[in-house]
Amino acid sequence: MKYFFFAFISLMIFACGKTDSSQPIQPNQVITTDSSSFNGKLVVTVFDRNAINVQPGTLVSLFVSYDDLLRRFPLNQLVTESNTGIANFGYLLNGNYYLCAQKGFLSDTSMVQVLGQRTIQKSMYLR
Repeated sequence: MKYFFFAFISLMIFACGKTDSSQPIQPNQVITTDSSSFNGKLVVTVFDRNAINVQPGTLVSLFVSYDDLLRRFPLNQLVTESNTGIANFGYLLNGNYYLCAQKGFLSDTSMVQVLGQRTIQKSMYLR
C-alpha cells in the first residue's frame, strides 16, 4: 500500500509540471458585425483640452467596472487612429463602461452607456 501511495504522489507531482507555450498572446479582437439586438457600437474620439485638434496615438482603455478601472484591468485597449483620433471598439453588450484616454502626462476618464442597436459616439478631452 505504501508503494502505491508513493507512486501516486510521484505521478501527481510530475504531472503538474509547467508546459511551454511559445505562442504569442493575441490582442482582443474588435467585433465588427452586429450579432444581436443586445449589442451597441462604441466609437471614441479624443481631442485636446480646447476641443480643437484630434489626438492620434492616444491609448484608450475600456473597463467593465469602476473597480477594474482602479485596478487598471481593461477589457480592451486601442490606440487612436493617426488621422482621425478615433478608437472604434466595435460592438459591445448593453451596459455601462468606463473609459480612460491617456497620452503622455495628459488623460481623461469618463463613463459611457452602450445601448442596443445604437452607435454611441463619445468625445474625450486630454487635460
